[in-house]
Amino acid sequence: MSNFRESLMLKVSSLAEKLEESMFLIYDRHNKQMQDKLQELSEIMERISQIQTELRQVCHTVEAAYKDLSGIKSPDEPLKPSCRMLNVSSVGLTAGETEARRVACSRSVAEPGI
Repeated sequence: MSNFRESLMLKVSSLAEKLEESMFLIYDRHNKQMQDKLQELSEIMERISQIQTELRQVCHTVEAAYKDLSGIKSPDEPLKPSCRMLNVSSVGLTAGETEARRVACSRSVAEPGI
């Protein structure tokens, strides 16, 4: 009986060690996956923060454009381009196109009929 008990204890100990090793291997693999996911999440959160900053800038620009346009007295009066809006909408234009818009803007402000 004593021999059986010792044999059983050895087998249980051996199986417990194998189980422990397996658990450590699984833990290491999952730990690596979690670290990768956390790094990816951190990068995504940083990009979201940058996009929020850009969006705030766009909102301020739209707000400024709205304030420029809100000076119109009658809803029937045609909209005239604002020189402040010219700066916002000129992004990506060539120098000639930007200059043409600036000239058109200054004419429409100086000559109300245009």
